[in-house]
Order: sequence, then structure tokens, then C-alpha cells
Amino acid sequence: MLILTNLDFNGAQLLNVVLQVLAAPPPSPQAGQIYYDSSLHKARIYNGAAWDDAGGSGDASLLNGQPGTYYLNFANTTGARDHTAISDFDAQVRAARLDELASPIGVVSLAGQRLTDLADPTSDQDAATQAYVLSRIDTLVNSAPGVLDTLAELATALGDDPNFAATMAAQIAAAKDRSNHTGTQLSGTISDFTTAVDTQILGKMAVADIGDGSTTTFTVTHNLGTRDLHVQVRQNSDPWNAVIVDWRPATVNAIELSFLTAPAVGAYRVTISRAG
Repeated sequence: MLILTNLDFNGAQLLNVVLQVLAAPPPSPQAGQIYYDSSLHKARIYNGAAWDDAGGSGDASLLNGQPGTYYLNFANTTGARDHTAISDFDAQVRAARLDELASPIGVVSLAGQRLTDLADPTSDQDAATQAYVLSRIDTLVNSAPGVLDTLAELATALGDDPNFAATMAAQIAAAKDRSNHTGTQLSGTISDFTTAVDTQILGKMAVADIGDGSTTTFTVTHNLGTRDLHVQVRQNSDPWNAVIVDWRPATVNAIELSFLTAPAVGAYRVTISRAG
């Protein structure tokens, strides 16, 4: 039955009254409207802008305006929970890939354990596998003999000399220096042997053409610094015969030749050499 006007009870009580029971607030409420919310277990009064709670049983009391069931949903909670409250925490952590985790910002200790099944490195900062390191060592050794396949053996072979190249260069230079040589060698291995011998011989002898068609006595300077000489005179043209003339060592550096008759211009050649 609809009541279309206000009822004035004049201070009398409503006995055994049951509020309208609804699972949700009624639509288009008016200020002062009241109903019992069966979901919240609360009587609620509309204040003209929102529904206020009007009390109820302790078990059905609201927390900050929300029923207990509201906070059973983790999405409506705040703050941190201990990981033991997450039923699949361990499984989820174990299932996570390392590349999905944040990069470390400090030293990572493996507590003496090994990383296994690694790929070979491709960039400068990649970790190296044992196989890769051994292959680089094999390339470095490059089939060197067993007595020279370590740095220690190489150092020993080089005389433990950090300046080995400079030392060898100095030794080679010393070996090339003839002043450090001993023993003898064949003349054919001396590039300037003939020239040197000729110079030595020519340095110990003198040669001159004599004769002017009018003079019978000639002085020939030899600069050999001695009177111990060998003197030979020969014709200066075919048949190139040796001739006997009178000669004397005028000084230690010159001889005097005497002819019975004046020889023609350049008719004879005299050769003067040291006697020993």
C-alpha cells in the first residue's frame, strides 16, 4: 500500500518495524532515506550527498567505510607483505630468467662455484670459456717445440735479457768490426786486397823515364828514405831490354844515373825499389 502523505506519530514509537532490506542502495534517494544493506549488514542513511552507516553487529562492522571482504582482495591493500605469504614465491623466483632481472650494481660472488655451458666470447667484455682460452693459447704457441712453449722457457732462451734486441745488435756490430777478429783469411775474401798490395808495392818503389838527347847524368828522386835500393834500367820501347848504367845513391831520397852518351828523349825507364 502506498502512503502519499506524511504520518505524524506525535512522539509515539514504531514497534517491531523492519527496515527495507536491499543488497545495494536504492536509486534516487532523498535526504533522510534509510534502508538495511544486506551486503554490508548495516542500516544506512542518506545525508543528501552520500550514504552514512547507521550501525550494525560487530562482526559486520566496516573498516574505513569498507566491509572486511573488501580487504580480502590484495588489490585493495597497501604496504609490504612477507614473501612467505606468497604461495608460489619460490617457484616464480626459480622460473625467472637472469636476463629478466635487474643488472647487478656490485660484485657478484659465486661462492666458489662455476658458470657452465657458456658461449664463446664475441666482444671485449664477454666472459671467456676454457675452450676459448686454450684455443688462444694454442694459437700463441703455434706448435712451438716443448722446450720453447712457455714464457719462462722463451725468457731463458733469450738469456733473461729484457734488452735482447739491443744486446744482439751490439754483438753483431762487434762481430763485424775487423779489429775484433783473430786468425787469417784467404786473400780472395778481401775486397781491396789487390789494390792494397799494389799501394804497398808502389809505396816502396819509384819509376821514372829518363833521357833528353843532351844530358848524360840524371838525378831521380824516389823518396824511399834509404840508400839500400834495387835499381833497374831498361829500354822504353821494343825490345824493352835491360841496360847497365852507372848509378849511385846520392841521398837517401835520390839516385844519380850516368851514361857515356846522352840518351834520346825518354829512351829509358828506371825502376827504383827498397832492398828489403
